[in-house]
Amino acid sequence: MKTRAKKSWAWRFRFVWLFGLWPMIHWAIGAQTAPHYQASSRNYQTPSAHHQASSKQYQEPESVSNKRKEWVERLDSFPPVKTLTAAELDAYLAPYTAPTSKLIDMGFGGRIKYYWLQDSLFIRRFRVVAFENRIVAIDVEVFDDQGEVNKAMARFLGPQAKKIDIDGLLYRDPEVTARFNETVMDALGFVEEAALTPDPDKTLAGLLDPVKEVTIGYICSFCGTVIDPTPERLTINELVAGRQTAILRRILRSANPEARLYADKALRKLQAMGEILPAIDLQAMAVVEALDVPVNACFCMGLDSPPFSARNVLRVESCWD
Repeated sequence: MKTRAKKSWAWRFRFVWLFGLWPMIHWAIGAQTAPHYQASSRNYQTPSAHHQASSKQYQEPESVSNKRKEWVERLDSFPPVKTLTAAELDAYLAPYTAPTSKLIDMGFGGRIKYYWLQDSLFIRRFRVVAFENRIVAIDVEVFDDQGEVNKAMARFLGPQAKKIDIDGLLYRDPEVTARFNETVMDALGFVEEAALTPDPDKTLAGLLDPVKEVTIGYICSFCGTVIDPTPERLTINELVAGRQTAILRRILRSANPEARLYADKALRKLQAMGEILPAIDLQAMAVVEALDVPVNACFCMGLDSPPFSARNVLRVESCWD
């Protein structure tokens, strides 16, 4: 009986503890700590409010404001880009161009100039593609947290300019672009336009575009990783695997220097596989291989330092396999 009584009292204590005392203790603790948590929550908002107040009180340095005003007035004073030749644009930019700016020959009358504007805090990139002193395209990147320089640049480039990425603008003259493409085609021998295979990411279209920046490489960091081939190389490899000779013949006559090299090496590979190429293509390939124009190439090509010439890149046989 004593054992049963002890067990009975033990179970009664457990029952009272679980359903009586413990809920009351838990409620009492919560009632005391709730105001603390609410106060802590209110206090937690204080840094954010302080930060907002600090942001409102931030004063932009006068030198930055003055530079913004200067560039807005400067761009608004330039004639519309549609009316300018490449030489005239160069003259307008000359007073603000740093010595590090570089001019690159594309061959066949084309050139690219990368302008580094020495006194601009807002224009990060200013790249001009030209053909026979006419502007093919202007590719710019402008960052101004107040947007004033961006708007002024858009006014200068005119309604033909399209927004690219977040801070980029691209102006293109379709007529000059077409004339550039026709000149290269005439110089390398006319071939019929080839129907492009499905091109969802526009890589093929980029290979036929003189404005597109293409990099030659086989494990190129410009692609976002250090182990992936460039998109252009992948596309060219697919064309070789599918023996898409007609498309490669068209790319060989592209106004894009890097694209021409990709197509040249691809056609040489098909030739080694038994493909018989017409004489007009062999002549065009000889011209392309003899051009000593700078090209964009990744360091994976095993070359020393840029600028890399087309002839040097073509000699790195192992990198094209």
